[in-house]
Amino acid sequence: MIKYIISAVLLCSTAFAQDTIKLNTKNTVLFNKQVAPITVMIVSVDLYMKRVALPKEETLYLVLESGGGEVGAGLEFINFARQIPNLKVICTYCGSMAGAIFEMIEAPRLVTDKSIMLMHEMKLVITAKELTPEEVINFKKESDEFDKIFYSIIGCSKEDYERMITNKDWVVQGSDILILKLADEKVKLKCDKKLTKKTPKTCKE
Repeated sequence: MIKYIISAVLLCSTAFAQDTIKLNTKNTVLFNKQVAPITVMIVSVDLYMKRVALPKEETLYLVLESGGGEVGAGLEFINFARQIPNLKVICTYCGSMAGAIFEMIEAPRLVTDKSIMLMHEMKLVITAKELTPEEVINFKKESDEFDKIFYSIIGCSKEDYERMITNKDWVVQGSDILILKLADEKVKLKCDKKLTKKTPKTCKE
């Protein structure tokens, strides 16, 4: 169902206009690690310091290049990032929790032709201790809430979304991310030399 919607829109739509965003080490913060308490702390400090150093009228860009990670750490980062003024978030590779961060920060969401968003079932690392019935119920509730982040934005049913992610990854790229309303604008990126060295994947045209 969802794939048919994408195909239909592509057939009847014209090319999206693309502005060029100029990124450098002063106006850009990279989140290119796994989402975890330590990485959230590091990126949060970087966000704060660069926002303070940058003139208020200039936009600060958060570039997400992460395969995801811990939901709790991601939610803490979202709450912090929402307080950063004049912020725009760019998804170059947003897997799982990184995708949720992209959707929930409440800042303009930018993608490129090469952007990739990966959605899948919420994963649980099981230890030697078996889950209790209460833990199973809580995990199912958290999983449903996590899925809702995406299907409520896309505008599809819970059942249709689950069919796309059950036992597999759903990978959406470029303009398709925009068509599914998971992004606000498609842009082109131009990086300075210093930033290109830090993140060649993001800055590669």
